[in-house]
Amino acid sequence: MGEMNVDAILINLVLPFRFCYQEHRSVDSSDLVELLYQIPAESNSTLKKWRSLEMISRSAADTKVLLELKANYCDKQKCLNCQLGAEILKND
Repeated sequence: MGEMNVDAILINLVLPFRFCYQEHRSVDSSDLVELLYQIPAESNSTLKKWRSLEMISRSAADTKVLLELKANYCDKQKCLNCQLGAEILKND
């Protein structure tokens, strides 16, 4: 398995499962958040579009935020409810 595949499994399967487990046990999960900042940024077509808007993602934590923004604001056409979306529209 390639390094990117291992990172993807860690980001999308292991860390969320571990986070839920620690939250269920009332254990501090800040170490998992810190780990996301140490993993290199993901790359996919959605993130390439963010990069074209000069949104730089340095870590997996950054890419997860951008993917979440797209899913909860862009895909639902709630641009004006999103500070970033409103700023982009204002500059056009």
